[in-house]
Amino acid sequence: MIWRKGGVQFFKERIYDLQESDHDSGDFSAALERSFETSKIPVGVFYKKESPCFSDKIPQLKNGPLVNQKPVLIDSLLKEFY
Repeated sequence: MIWRKGGVQFFKERIYDLQESDHDSGDFSAALERSFETSKIPVGVFYKKESPCFSDKIPQLKNGPLVNQKPVLIDSLLKEFY
C-alpha cells in the first residue's frame, strides 16, 4: 500500500526485474553491488547458491528420522571412559 501521492508512478519508473537484466545470481559480489543501487530499485533473485539440504549433511539421518530408528545402547562406551 502506498500512501504518498504519485507513489505508484514513482516506483513503476524505478523498479526493474533482475532476471530481465544481465545479472548473474551466482555471483555474490554482483548481488551485493545490486543491493546498494539507489537510482533504480532491483527486485528478484539477487543471489542463489545450490547446496545440500541440512538433513543430508547429518549421517545419522541417512536411515530416516531418528524417531523411527531403534535406540542405540551406549553403556559399553560410557564404561570405557568412566
